[in-house]
Parts: sequence; structure tokens; C-alpha cells
Amino acid sequence: MVLETAIAIPVLVMVGAALLWAMGLGVTSLALAGHARDVARAIARGESSDAAVARVVQREPRARVLIREADETVTVTVREVVSIPLPLFEGLELTLSHDAVARRETAVGAVVADAIG
Repeated sequence: MVLETAIAIPVLVMVGAALLWAMGLGVTSLALAGHARDVARAIARGESSDAAVARVVQREPRARVLIREADETVTVTVREVVSIPLPLFEGLELTLSHDAVARRETAVGAVVADAIG
């Protein structure tokens, strides 16, 4: 009975730690999706890409932001490499990545001027 308990307790602790880490991955994944959406929307509205990326890096220092701009759209990819904080899985990493696409916005005055002119 003592031997089984001595084996079961560390296993339960590791399973609990893995579950907490998985929940943290979910929260991080949701945050990255929101950051990608915010940066794409800001750039589509005409904001500087440097300012938008700086806000993401301030909140998620390990995140990497890739911006692809086309004529009518802006595509933003936010990636973060996350390592597993368990001794058994040392060196194993996961890459979380989210993309967001936003259509460029035009000013109402420019649209009216184009229609009149």
C-alpha cells in the first residue's frame, strides 16, 4: 500500500502540472489570436505597423509578428514558441500560431471624391 502511494502521488502531481500547463496554452492561444486580429485591424485602418507590433511585443515579449500587406488586405501572423516546464519533457517545444486578415479601410471622404471626380 505504501509503495503504491509513493508511486501514485508523483504521477498525480505531474498529471496535474500537465493539465495546468495545457490550460495556460489555451489562454496564450486565445491571447495570440486577439493580438493578431488587433494588429491586422490597426494596420488596415492606416496605423503604423511598428506601433501595432510594439503593443503586441509589450504584452507578449516572446511573440513574433509577421505582416503581409496586399493591395486590399493585411494578413498578420503572431507566433510564440512555448516550452513544456516538466523535467521529463525538457527541450520539447510547441509553436502556437494565429493568423488574422483585415480588409483595408478607406476614408469616407476619399470614396465620395472618387465618385464625384
